[in-house]
Amino acid sequence: MLYHLRFLAVTTDLSVLPKLFTDLWNMQTLIFNTTKSVVQVNADIWSMPKLRHIMVNASLEFSPPPKKGKDKSSSASSSRADLQTLSTISPNSCTEDIFAKTPNLLKLGVRGNLAELLESSGGICLFDNIHKLHNLDSLKLLHESANNQGSMLWTFPRPEKFPRKLRKLTLHKTSFGWKDISILASLDKLEVLKLDEFAVNGDTWALNNDAVFNNLQFLRIGRTDLATWTCGKDSFPVLKSLYLLHCEFLNALPLSLKDVKTLKLLDLFHTNKKAAPSAKEIRDHKPKGFELTIYPPIH
Repeated sequence: MLYHLRFLAVTTDLSVLPKLFTDLWNMQTLIFNTTKSVVQVNADIWSMPKLRHIMVNASLEFSPPPKKGKDKSSSASSSRADLQTLSTISPNSCTEDIFAKTPNLLKLGVRGNLAELLESSGGICLFDNIHKLHNLDSLKLLHESANNQGSMLWTFPRPEKFPRKLRKLTLHKTSFGWKDISILASLDKLEVLKLDEFAVNGDTWALNNDAVFNNLQFLRIGRTDLATWTCGKDSFPVLKSLYLLHCEFLNALPLSLKDVKTLKLLDLFHTNKKAAPSAKEIRDHKPKGFELTIYPPIH
């Protein structure tokens, strides 16, 4: 009866995605939660014809997929053109061969030592392979390493290196600079930007008039050392929701946000008390229905 399963959620201590999963040929969604940080993929997902979504709370390590023509069984089913979600995989699994098997991927998460993804080795940068995912809508980059260190020396990808249809981007512990984040304004279709815990280092984010996030509607800034944030009234012309979490050094919000007509929600969670007056001033310039939340409320 297991052969008829379409959805499977597993909680385990395994560090391997077993080969026997390959026999679940009717599987569409696989959720694999484990206590391990890395999971070796032994299952031949390339021969699972209905698989659409793979979601794992660890870093999936893939072996190279079978080559076309290697044998009849692999050549007939070596591409998973219908795979839509692959999250999360290891940086060193972001190879040309792997992504050639997932041409229509919509959601991708990469977890691990992102130096392996972002830095060139032998003239090859694995992030360039993500650019070839022409239908990618959502990308998550989560840095984890054995020594738990970030690096301000990483080369931030040029705007043209990001998939052209990207609408959602999440960064976690990536330790980029605020100048790097300003570069993301060049991503015309970007609607959601989540800068989670230690995604960015630096105490100043100064957006000049050339950096305009034309389609950004949702912005979340997590734990960071940001203290000074300035921008123009046109920097976020269609922003609807702004979340600030654990921004303990932020002295004030840009008052230019009061002129963003689309802004409907402002949420400050455990943020520097100094930021509260500017948030209230922005609220006071907004029409009825604007939602401001400050926690703790004593701010």
